[in-house]
Amino acid sequence: MLLSTDAVVLRIVNYGDSDRIVTLLGQTTGKVTGLARGARNSKRRFPGLMPGGKGEVSIRDRGGDMVALESFVADPVFGQAPDGNLGRAAHAAYALELCERLCAPRHQEHGVFALLVSMLSHLNRGQPNSNRLRIFEQALLQRLGFAAAVDRCVSCGRADFTNVRAGISADAGGLVCHVCGSLRPLPPSVLAGLARLSVATLEEADDIVLDPSTNAACREVALQLIYKHTSTPLKSLDFIAKMTANGDP
Repeated sequence: MLLSTDAVVLRIVNYGDSDRIVTLLGQTTGKVTGLARGARNSKRRFPGLMPGGKGEVSIRDRGGDMVALESFVADPVFGQAPDGNLGRAAHAAYALELCERLCAPRHQEHGVFALLVSMLSHLNRGQPNSNRLRIFEQALLQRLGFAAAVDRCVSCGRADFTNVRAGISADAGGLVCHVCGSLRPLPPSVLAGLARLSVATLEEADDIVLDPSTNAACREVALQLIYKHTSTPLKSLDFIAKMTANGDP
């Protein structure tokens, strides 16, 4: 069966002398991995095939674990972030790796596809923003059903943490107050930051004010949830760490 769909390229691995193994997030197919024969040499069938690229892909699906990629035509309007901007490249790599690692194969994820396209579009036309990355993490977890409750204790339902300590439990699925469990407590600023990020859109990233320590703590909470569903470290985090050390977001 031959089908076409809009897709974002999540990952590419060279295979043999001329082929590539490509993992895509398709709008109608979900995440699929396919063999693109001759892709390293053919610019006619696979123009613009690169990680983070968006375009129309033609897939021949024979029902196995891997599909055959017949062609990929990049969307000329979508574009790519300019070469040399390592901050944008690092954030894009992280967003792509999260989708690759967390999305189930062949499971249609309309919300995730739209979220990823929006995130990459922001990176293509503007500077990287660590708040936007935090919002993307929370939104992705929500769309995949992996998000944690950050507005109440998942055990007793308490919503007021003014005089109560609370921490995140990935196993419990959200906040647990100190009355219900013994967890490393999160500062009130982090609880407030998580609550704000969980309802924010990517477009609102520039309006959110988080100090670096609060942003980092919110990232660690997201990673607790992410690593519950993926067993190995995310390679793109090393890239972001290097950019942060160099003064980039």
